Order: sequence, then structure tokens, then C-alpha cells
Amino acid sequence: LIFTHAALASAETADQAAARGKKALAAGRIHEACDAFAASDTLVPSVDTELRLAACYEQDGKPASAARTYRAAADKDTNGPRRRTSLAKAAKLEARAPRLHVAIDPMPAGLVIEVDGMKLPAGEDDAIVDTGPHEVVATAPGYEGRASVPVDRERTVVPVAIRLEARAEAGPPREPAPGPTAAPALAPMPAVSPEAASASREAGAASSEAATAPRDAA
Repeated sequence: LIFTHAALASAETADQAAARGKKALAAGRIHEACDAFAASDTLVPSVDTELRLAACYEQDGKPASAARTYRAAADKDTNGPRRRTSLAKAAKLEARAPRLHVAIDPMPAGLVIEVDGMKLPAGEDDAIVDTGPHEVVATAPGYEGRASVPVDRERTVVPVAIRLEARAEAGPPREPAPGPTAAPALAPMPAVSPEAASASREAGAASSEAATAPRDAA
């Protein structure tokens, strides 16, 4: 039998996913370990798993992802000293992470900016990111713009200029073209009873005999 990775992941428990992450981390398979810890935290969220995931992201060269995960863990951590440690690590990682600075023209009301599918808080035009390609999408009622941005090093600010274009509004639905006019249905022939049909035939025969009979001499 052949099992896909997705099928195996869906069948395992949070503890099994965490154990798989620890084994991968010990073997130096950092990216695989991060995926396993993320799967474990999706199944059963916990501060311990999120801290493992944050540290894994840090080793995998993803300072922005690590910082977000440390802050998420700190938000729910009841251990005061550990919470402060997580926040301090997040701040250091945010200082390392590359940053996108988004400039929009024009600036219409109702503007929404998304970076890799994540909305920025209203009024924010900066986003910390990991190195790699990123998609920035700006939308507003009647407008849309987007940009693809490659980021190749840490501790840098990458300007992203997006010019919004008017979106084509969908027109009213077209009326369906008239189809061919159907011919009027023929009225059904009236039913004729057997007696009436017989009488009609006899009358026709009599008329024929009268027409062929010799006339009396005048």
C-alpha cells in the first residue's frame, strides 16, 4: 500500500506529529521538523509546541515567522518569565527580519493591503517578512493592484509601489436572444362515430348511383 504524506499527516495525532518533528530536528531536517511542529499545533494548540515551532523557524532562517510564533505563544503563556523571554526573542527577530514598505497610489477609502494572504492592520504600510518571494495585493471598492516582490537578505527595507487600477464593473446580464417562434398547433380532428361514418358512406354511394343512372327520354 502507498500512503501520501497528506494522508499520513491527517491520520496522526498531535503527539505523533510532535515526535516526528523532534526526530527530524535531531537529524538536521529543519524544514521537515517545522512542518511537523506546525501540524501538531494545528491539531492541538499548545504553548510548548508553539515555542518549539518558533525555535525551529529561527533555525530555518525565517525570522519573521519565528517572531510571530513567539508572540502568539507569549499571548497565551501564563508562565511570566518564559513569556518575557518569548517577547524579547520576538523583538530581536523582528529587528533582523526584512521589511516591506508598501506605497499605494492613489489612496482610496476602504483600502486593504494583504501580504502573502495576510491582511495588514488598518493604517499599516510596513510588514516584516522572511526572505523569498512575496505577493502584495491592495484592494479598495472599485480598485485593485498587486506586486510580486523578491527579498534576498535580512535587515533590509524593500519598497513596494502599487498603483491601483479601476476594476471593470460587471455589466447587467444580457437578455436571452429570442428563439424561433413555434408554429401553432393544429386543432385535433373531431371524432366521428361509426354510425355517422357508415351513413356518410351510404350517402356517397347513393349520390354516385344517381349520377351514373341513365336519364329518361324527354
